[in-house]
Amino acid sequence: MKLSFETLQTLLKESTEPAWLMTQRKEAWQKFESLPLPTNRDELWKYTDLKGFSIDEFEIQEEALHISLKGLTEQDKQKGVIFCDIKTAI
Repeated sequence: MKLSFETLQTLLKESTEPAWLMTQRKEAWQKFESLPLPTNRDELWKYTDLKGFSIDEFEIQEEALHISLKGLTEQDKQKGVIFCDIKTAI
């Protein structure tokens, strides 16, 4: 699937997430689209070759939409820090 806000909406169509979250996703997407791609004049991107990069060529693979985090410390847990998928968090 092509990377776009419409694709995101399609992927989340069956989701039971609240409307406020989709509103935040839309606002974040609009912010993302308004930002220019980094250049080699940006310090953090200085040594990254972006020739040939095109956001239009990215595709989303549903099975790749899983991220995991290892190693919350006991101190984090005592502070109430949790790590879970967004569906569970909502």
